[in-house]
Amino acid sequence: MNETWSPVARDKVVALLLKTLLPPVDNRHRNMANEVNYLSTTMNRLLLQQFGFRIEFQTLMDLLRNAGYVFFTRDGLCDPNKRRLKPIKSPTLFPDEVEMAEPTQGRGGTFVYVNLSGKVVRTLRCLTIPLPPNMSADKLELLNDVKARLEQFKANVPALFEEEPEEG
Repeated sequence: MNETWSPVARDKVVALLLKTLLPPVDNRHRNMANEVNYLSTTMNRLLLQQFGFRIEFQTLMDLLRNAGYVFFTRDGLCDPNKRRLKPIKSPTLFPDEVEMAEPTQGRGGTFVYVNLSGKVVRTLRCLTIPLPPNMSADKLELLNDVKARLEQFKANVPALFEEEPEEG
């Protein structure tokens, strides 16, 4: 698409794309693919290829938080805005919050994850690169399924904005 997207339209498209392709899951599995930086780069690659725009990291985190996704680390639930960590396992019934290290800085820092399917994130990332010729049949089937859902979403994007009344 060669349209110019307003910030509000971008946010709406990303929020609906997350809701459609990456709904929150119940488990809190730590995986490279549901880590916030991996998710951010995957979404930017996908959005640039499919819609012609990128989204800022903080905007994506805000959209995830507003949609009810849970941010967590190895040690507990976290609030990336406040840089606070609430331990899940604690000897007390009501644990105090503790300072958390800067997210995703490797050894000294804390990796922050989101409760969404890492398998789908990896599949979305595969849509942005040339496919290897030796890809297994089950991965190819998942890739085609996600690709079809993405194409259906893209076809419905214009209708999303027709429903809104014109301001003026």
